[in-house]
Amino acid sequence: MFGFGKRYAPRVHGAALDALRRTAGALEGAGLGPFEETGENFEFAPGRGGARSLRLTWEQKKKFMGGVYRTVLEAEFDSDVPVRAPLVLHYGGALFKGAPEFKNKKQEAAEGAHDVLADLLNQNKGLVDLLFLQDIEKMTLEPGDKDGTVRMRLAPVGGSFVWMLMPPMKYAVKLPAKHGAAMVETVNVLARLLGHGAAVRDDRTK
Repeated sequence: MFGFGKRYAPRVHGAALDALRRTAGALEGAGLGPFEETGENFEFAPGRGGARSLRLTWEQKKKFMGGVYRTVLEAEFDSDVPVRAPLVLHYGGALFKGAPEFKNKKQEAAEGAHDVLADLLNQNKGLVDLLFLQDIEKMTLEPGDKDGTVRMRLAPVGGSFVWMLMPPMKYAVKLPAKHGAAMVETVNVLARLLGHGAAVRDDRTK
């Protein structure tokens, strides 16, 4: 796993899985509905929030004398909007201010370059307002497994599990209820935007 003593691994891994299960339960209550546990993933019913598939999983990150299990909500959508390159959310959070903004690597490399999907998302006030409500460590949008699909990966700060050897400790970062509700609504909004493209009108701009 992270390279620490074998006798600690099952204990930490089990505690991390329990934390992920609690986060899945929180998202179930926030509107994603019942889930099925499949190995170390939690699958929600297809069609929830307009997504083709939804699952809660994790990424393991090694730190010095410790590590982090980062919770990731994955969703795949049908999309009428072309995805030319993976998009990454740039947002420093409430502490550093600034508006959330999606960019791709080509935009960063070429000044003045535009991405149709990034423009669509960045100009939607409803989506931007939802992102403001969340503490997001990382969020990406990229081509899905099938043509005409887009995969979202959203990693919130809440829901992660942290462990350390020195000093010995482990703890779960709770996902606030309002952040879980905003994550679910983010899935709903993305499904509408991707499914109808620029024809979608954001009622909050009235």
